[in-house]
Amino acid sequence: MLTGPIRWGIAGTGEIAGLFAATLGEVPGAAAAAVSSGTSERAAAFASAHGIARAVVPHEAIADTPVDAVYVAATNDRHRDIAVACLDAGIPVLVEKPVALDLGQAEDIADAARRSGTFVMEAWWTRFLPFWDTAVRLVDEMGPLRWLQADLGFPAERSGGSGRLWSPAAGGGALLDVGVYPLTFAHLLAGPPLETRAVAVLTDEGVDAQVGVTSRHEGGVVSVLSASLVADTSLTAVLAGPEGRVTVHAPFHHSRRVTVHRAGDLVAEHPVPYRGTGYRYEVEEVHRCLAEGLPGSPARPFSDTLAVMGWMDEVRRQIGVRFPGE
Repeated sequence: MLTGPIRWGIAGTGEIAGLFAATLGEVPGAAAAAVSSGTSERAAAFASAHGIARAVVPHEAIADTPVDAVYVAATNDRHRDIAVACLDAGIPVLVEKPVALDLGQAEDIADAARRSGTFVMEAWWTRFLPFWDTAVRLVDEMGPLRWLQADLGFPAERSGGSGRLWSPAAGGGALLDVGVYPLTFAHLLAGPPLETRAVAVLTDEGVDAQVGVTSRHEGGVVSVLSASLVADTSLTAVLAGPEGRVTVHAPFHHSRRVTVHRAGDLVAEHPVPYRGTGYRYEVEEVHRCLAEGLPGSPARPFSDTLAVMGWMDEVRRQIGVRFPGE
């Protein structure tokens, strides 16, 4: 059980790591105490930019620094090894999505957490944003859910900071990097799929540039989900049943507006603003769980993360995407 200020280590120096470092400045009782990178130059530059005292290499060395929790934000292929090193050292971890490349790697993280009795959570920040509870309540009021549609896509550059998205070695591709949002969204609202059909467009390197996933869930719910690295999509989620539909407006994974339509007419509009970057809510959840000595978040249990990873494994099997070493 941890009380008092939480000293965070950040494993990674990319854009999202920078946003997370800025977020820690917004959260009472949080401070960035260390950063790790693959190179000493990047680690030192990040530490200087964000006022962090310790900069270490390689990433696994973050487990040997005096921190109370670690945020893992390196490339997808590094998540498992960094998280396991921290958990084996008894350091709680918040692991950026996707938590790993596949279910086997995700289970390695879960096993390490069980061995050490240490907290672990996937950083699916969407679950903790203000719109989430509003959307769930409105769907419950609407009546039985029958249809769920969600898409997330943007045209990604093939160089610079976006280059990792196109790299098989780094675990790139639309499914893992952005498809994890609509699939997790559907899993939380409709449960695990009973059957799934997936199609994709692959690059010459074997990375999925875009993917579509249609699934059937318990209770007759159908989900239609898509992710793209080559198209500027609507970024919207629609939850529908016989009594109407709830729309989580763009960008649905951190929406600020939810509306309700019945028989085609707009009947309610709900503004759902949030503060700062929006990451503070997941940080506050980690702090709450650590203060209470919990091994995971009841709102985002790691069992759900494992289930979504298994679903993504099945999608990758159907579309023919394999990572090096598989």
